[in-house]
This record gives sequence, structure tokens and C-alpha cells, in this order.
Amino acid sequence: MTLSLVAIYSHGDLCLSHNDAIRWATKRSLGIALAVTERQETVHELKASADLDRFVTSLSVSYNTSEGRYFVQGSADDFVYFPGASGSITEKVVQLQANLQFTGHYGSAIETWIRLEIEHFALDPVPRPWQVPVPTPVNGPTVYGGFYVEQQLLRGAPKFYNMRDQIVADYHVDISAANLSVAIQAALQETSMAYWRLVHATHLEQIAHKKVEDAFLDLKATQEEVASGWATPLDLYQAEIALVESQLVESEVHASTRDASDALAVCLDLPLSINIVPDTIMNTDELIRQLSELIVEPTDIQRSPHIFAARREEDLALHELRVARHQGLPSVTIGYGATKYRYWYEDTKSSPVFPGGVFHFAMLNVQVPLGHRTILGQVDAARAGLAARQADVEATYIEIYSQYTALIRRAEETLATLNLHERQVALAEECVSATRDSIASGRATLIELFEAKQSLFQVQEELATTQLEGYVTLAELRFVRGHEY
Repeated sequence: MTLSLVAIYSHGDLCLSHNDAIRWATKRSLGIALAVTERQETVHELKASADLDRFVTSLSVSYNTSEGRYFVQGSADDFVYFPGASGSITEKVVQLQANLQFTGHYGSAIETWIRLEIEHFALDPVPRPWQVPVPTPVNGPTVYGGFYVEQQLLRGAPKFYNMRDQIVADYHVDISAANLSVAIQAALQETSMAYWRLVHATHLEQIAHKKVEDAFLDLKATQEEVASGWATPLDLYQAEIALVESQLVESEVHASTRDASDALAVCLDLPLSINIVPDTIMNTDELIRQLSELIVEPTDIQRSPHIFAARREEDLALHELRVARHQGLPSVTIGYGATKYRYWYEDTKSSPVFPGGVFHFAMLNVQVPLGHRTILGQVDAARAGLAARQADVEATYIEIYSQYTALIRRAEETLATLNLHERQVALAEECVSATRDSIASGRATLIELFEAKQSLFQVQEELATTQLEGYVTLAELRFVRGHEY
């Protein structure tokens, strides 16, 4: 397909069928490209965010320093810390801690840590009289390590809060998909309608050109009859006027064809310098068959992307109502943890030793929301939002169904009109043929033949216009029902 288009470009014309134009529009339509970009950005943002269905891992590193003063009360190893108080011993502590935490989807959490403390004790050079002498200063690190496990038993409202991010993410994905579907259907509908308008304009141009040819032949025949005495100069004057009028009509129709070609080029994102020539003709029998199939096909308005988007809005509002209703429920969380430590100690009488120990701790956390009126207000607001979204769904369905029923009525009228115009064209052709036979036998004049041809051209134009209305109705029906082109 690409090679043939490039070859046609070199000659300045582009010959396209309806199916080729549709395939070309799906690749070059600006509206589709923007919708695809928006959907890709939405998907990338969701992938970059935390996945709530899996464990989320977080690592944090902290560094702290502290300094304090102590005084001795009781024995030499019993130190009590008072902020800002002057004492005989100064302690400086440097802490370096690393935390690794895993958070689950249903309120579970596991946290491990390791902490390194470096402590430095210094004696006051001038001890107070009431202070008891202390041992040799202790300098060295202390290492802590531990873990903590937490599980939420009664989730209540937090369950829906945890699920909300995923539901909102799914909502944005579905909305972007619906927008992409709308953009594709709109681009294909616009391209299809532009293509058939070009076919219609090309057909009218062919009729106008045939009208000019017949007017020129009528003028020559009238000139011969005037020369032989069978026609008057008035007949010749009318034939000349008819030729000029047909040439003017042909010029106007040619301009309309060029405008239709430019409109289709815009839909296909092609340069306006290219002249698009359709290789498809408007076939009345095929049009009647396609319209009849859509009319008798069972109605499936739910496939419309507009209704799908409205229902996703309703689903999100329903979840917000559930969140508001469950805000008054309590949440219960239990936890267990342990910490093991070991420090470095040295005095003047022994070698370095490394005493330590283990701390165990448990946690029970019960959260009961307060503010009953506030919760009721949020529930009322969420209920009103859900009612509004449900009304939007119903209004969207009614609007789409109204469009569909109106298009069905228009399609039925088009089918009836097509049959009438087909009969009119056949009768007009018979009238032209009979008038020619009458001229040969001397029972009719050239003026009568000219009038018969004008009637034929008029009903042919009316048939072409009705065919265009049928193809436009066909494209709109497919768009409303969400059909592929």
C-alpha cells in the first residue's frame, strides 16, 4: 500500500478506495494520535506508581547526634540524665540507623532495622563535692538490631482507602481507553463522510461534464437545423445560453470537488497539493443492503464508548460512597517486635567484654473514628454524587438512543427515497430515448429533447444527493453503535 501511494504521489494524484482511506486515517489522524499519546502517558504513570497488590519496599537511613550531662546519684554506675543540668560526666552519642520496611495490601507490614551507636563519656575536670567518683570512662560502639511485624485485623474504612488508589487507577485506564475509542470512531466517521462527499462531488462533476457535452452537441444540431430552415434563430440563442449555463455549473461543481478533496486530505493529514481521486462509486444496491442490515440488526447501545465512560464514573462514585459509609467502623491492629543489642565496655581491671540483651514488645492499636455528624455529611455528599453519576448514565443512554432512533428513521426514509429516485432516473432515461425517436419521425423538436435531458440530469443529481445522505447516515449509525468501519 505504501509503495503504490508513493508512486501515485509522484504524478500529483492519489487514488483511494473507501477502505484504504479508513486504514490511512487510523495511522495519520491527529485526533487518534493525541488519544493514543494520552493513553500511553496514563499507563506509564500507573506503572511508575506503587502497585498496591504487591509488597512495597522502602529503605531509610538516618543519622543523629546527641549530647547530655549526667550526675551521680547512689552508686557510681547509676546515672540519671537531666537536660541542661550541669554534671560531672558528659556523654556524646552518634547514631547511624538503617530501616527496611515491607508494606502489604491488606494492612500488613514488616520492618527490620540495624542501628550503630558510638558513645563517648568524659569526666568533669572539677568534680563537685557531692558527686561520687565514677569508673574509668567508657568509650565504644553499641549495635542494635531488630524487627517489627504488624497486621491489621479489622480493616473497616482503611480497606476501602487502600483499594481506592487501585480503583482510581483502573478508572483512569478505562477512561483513556474510552477516549481512544471515541477518537478512533470520530476520526473514522469524519473520514468516511468526507470520502463519500468527495465521491458525490466527483459524480456531480461527471454529470455536469456530460451536460456540457450534450449542450455542445445540441448547439451543433441547432445550428444545422437553422441552416436547413428547421429551427429559428431563437432556438439557436437558447442552445447557446444552455451551453454557457452548463459550463458555469461544471466550473462550480469542479470547485466543490476540489474543496471535498481538500477536506479529505485534512482528515488523512495529507498536503493539500495532492488531488485525491476516489476509485469507488456510489452503488445504490450496496447502500440499500448495508442500511437494511443495520436497521434489522439487534440494538446494542451499551457498546457506545460514551455510555461505557459514564458507567465508569458511576462505579467510582459508588466506591466513594462505600468509603464514606465505612468511615465509622473501627480498625484493630496488632504488632510484635524484638530488639537485640550488644555494646563494647572496658574498665581498668578487665579485658573488653561485650554484654547485651534482647527486648520483646507487643502492640495493640484500636482506632475508633469520632465526629458522627461529619461522617454523615460525607455519606450524604457521596450519595448525592452517586445519584448525579447515575443520572448522567441515564441521560447519556437516552441521548445515544435518541440519536440511534433518529438515524434509523432517517435510514428508512433514505431507503424509500432511493427506490423512488431510481425509478425516476429510469423513467427520465426512457423519456430521453423516446424524444430522440420522436425527433427522427418529426413529432418532437430539439428543444423538447433538451428539456428531457435537463430533467434526466436533475433526477440524477437528486439520486446522487440521496445516495450521499445514505452513506452519511450509514457512517453515523456505525459511530453511534460503536461498529468498526
